[in-house]
Amino acid sequence: MDPNNEKWTPAEELALTRAWIDSSENSIKGDGQSNNVFWADVRAKFFQAMGCGDYRNPDTISGKWTAMRTKLTYFNNIYNRLANNQNRKGGTNDFDVMKEAHKQYRAEKSLSFTMIEPWEALKESASAIYRQN
Repeated sequence: MDPNNEKWTPAEELALTRAWIDSSENSIKGDGQSNNVFWADVRAKFFQAMGCGDYRNPDTISGKWTAMRTKLTYFNNIYNRLANNQNRKGGTNDFDVMKEAHKQYRAEKSLSFTMIEPWEALKESASAIYRQN
C-alpha cells in the first residue's frame, strides 16, 4: 500500500506540527527562506522525528499541514473567543473552556476536534496566531 494514501496517525500529526513549529521559528533562517527550502526543512525534521526514511512525498506533507492548520486555527479561534469572553462565568476554568470549545467545534463542523496535542504544541509555541490575547 502507498504510504502517501494512508491515514495519518496522531503521532505523525504531532511530529508534523513540531517540525513546522521548529522550521517556522528558526531564527537563523527566519522568513528569508524560500517555500521549497522551508518545506524541505519541515520534511527532514518530520522524518527524523518519525525515525523513518522518506515515506511521504512533499505534496502529501504540505497538503496535510494545510488541512491540519485550517482545523487547528478554527478550533483555536473558538477557544480564544471563549477564553477571552468578558461575560465568562465566574469560576469557569480552562477545562470548562476546553469542553465548551469542543462542543462548539462539533456543532459547527459536525465532527469532533481530535488534534489536541498539535493544538497544544502550537499554543505553547511563539507562533502569534495561536497565542491568546
